[in-house]
Amino acid sequence: MEGAIVTESFTKLTEMVDTEWIQKAIVQFTECEQQIKWTTSPKVFVEITILTITNLYYEAGEVVQEQQSNTAQVIELTNRINQLEKKLQGIENSSTTSQPTPARRREQPKSKKKTYDIPYERIRNVLDQAEKAALQQVQAKWAGFLDQLKQTNAPAHATIQDSKPVAASKDALIVGFKYEIHCSLFLDHKEMVESILANIISHHVSIIPIPEEDWYVLRSDYINNQEDTNASPKEDTVEDPIVEKARELVGDDILEIRE
Repeated sequence: MEGAIVTESFTKLTEMVDTEWIQKAIVQFTECEQQIKWTTSPKVFVEITILTITNLYYEAGEVVQEQQSNTAQVIELTNRINQLEKKLQGIENSSTTSQPTPARRREQPKSKKKTYDIPYERIRNVLDQAEKAALQQVQAKWAGFLDQLKQTNAPAHATIQDSKPVAASKDALIVGFKYEIHCSLFLDHKEMVESILANIISHHVSIIPIPEEDWYVLRSDYINNQEDTNASPKEDTVEDPIVEKARELVGDDILEIRE
């Protein structure tokens, strides 16, 4: 009972360890107590048990430090995104107030400093091979993918959490991002994100980011081009000279053409 007295050093010790580690230590000592009953070298088992418990303590400390580090990275990344968004909004507001209202909106394109080069050709190739089933598969599992990504790598999750899949082929996925800066930040974690998504949908796809505003314009242009191509007139077929001569002789009212 003397060892159970709460002293100042005992109180300090309780602040250094958590309940989960104490519970694991009790389990280890209990197993050790059972094992030393059947051995002639109980000291060895006691030493091994103490080393095991010590390793558990340091492993728990490393996990806490890693979690704290991830939290700090997420906070720093969030602050950077917020600052960049405020700067972009400030540039847009100042551009709107300083310039007179144009007679036609299309005559005054917005001037923005591009931080991400959109791979238009790659995106058009994906649209040429796009499959509705491939997109639906990703959309159905997107929420679960984001949850697993958050648990695995919080900074990577922060860059893609406000995005959504907009088109897909068998080996590529186009993802629309709310802001252009998010596309640039995503590229730093692209391989990690693609590996997590591959585990969810059971096959690897290459993710191509694009700002939502640019995606709507590109998709509209692509659809218009497809309609123009489908509406192009077909080449006139060359008529058989015998049929043409017969038409001249008897006229269309009497002429009957059989294949």
